[in-house]
Amino acid sequence: MLLQLWTGADAKPRCGFSNSLLLQFYEQQQEDGSRRLPSASTCAMSLSLLRGVEDPDQLQNMLDFAILGCHGCGKI
Repeated sequence: MLLQLWTGADAKPRCGFSNSLLLQFYEQQQEDGSRRLPSASTCAMSLSLLRGVEDPDQLQNMLDFAILGCHGCGKI
């Protein structure tokens, strides 16, 4: 599901992707205590993740929420 969120593809193409996958990190700057979810751009094949999440379960929960809440994922 992460590959689908990141690239829009269900599986890696036989010949690979035409561009490299880009991984970016962002700082949390919300003062109200909310957290920005991880996001992706399938056109740029980039994935943005929150910097400083130390708990792997918390990061997994954020990714799951972002993936399952995305209108493109799951081919709705």
